[in-house]
Amino acid sequence: MTSNNMKKILIIYFLTFVSLYNYAQTNSIVGKWKIVKFEGEGLYVHDYKLNKTTYNQAFVNQYKGKDDSTMQVGLASMIIPMLKDFEYVFLEDGKYKSLSEGEEKSNGTYTVNTTKGTIIIKQLERGKDYLQNLSYSFKENQLILVEYKNKKKITYTVEKQ
Repeated sequence: MTSNNMKKILIIYFLTFVSLYNYAQTNSIVGKWKIVKFEGEGLYVHDYKLNKTTYNQAFVNQYKGKDDSTMQVGLASMIIPMLKDFEYVFLEDGKYKSLSEGEEKSNGTYTVNTTKGTIIIKQLERGKDYLQNLSYSFKENQLILVEYKNKKKITYTVEKQ
């Protein structure tokens, strides 16, 4: 093998390593993530960047013409301002914390199963261990987190800060 061929092989290995390293860094959950979109299945989608809420028509029709329609939509929408400045923080050492308006709201630990695409957050809530099971995926530099509450799918789209 000539010296030129060895150089080419080393360059190919180096470029492959750099590409794999960049992919791993890009698709790492480690860091601070801010909510940019919230979707409550069957209820509404709120885009925090556009400050726009789109209500599910079936949800609106369910309460249309009823005395408590304004109250029902209001109750469902209460979460919108609560999540406006909400951030997930995943540290390299497996520790987790959530922030709202820069103030820590909860903390605990997390584990990631890259094979299953799941994150389990363990935190103490009212003196008891609370587990939050999320599935996750990456899409266009965003982390998509999905959980189910009362058999309803809740999707949080977050961006790294």
